[in-house]
Amino acid sequence: MSQRVSIAVIGKGRVGSSFAAKIAKMGSGYQLFAHLPVRAKSFASLENKGGPEVIIIASKDDSITKVAEKSLQAAGNNLKLILHCAGSRESIILPKR
Repeated sequence: MSQRVSIAVIGKGRVGSSFAAKIAKMGSGYQLFAHLPVRAKSFASLENKGGPEVIIIASKDDSITKVAEKSLQAAGNNLKLILHCAGSRESIILPKR
């Protein structure tokens, strides 16, 4: 049995929903762990079963850092990669774990 990469998408807008739909349909090798709204009161579901291996943040550019910090606080031990989709912002806005 091959292992699947678990991916959480944070953002229910067009970009986040497109990512989530594509990941859900990919099947072999990838699993949609969660699809959460940016404004969720809690990202606690990211802790389930050790959490996702990848978190994709698809939020407005000015809220990326806040969403990343909130998701890192909730993410389980499986997390290997967190990324954002904003072309106007560098990767250095993401907090270090």
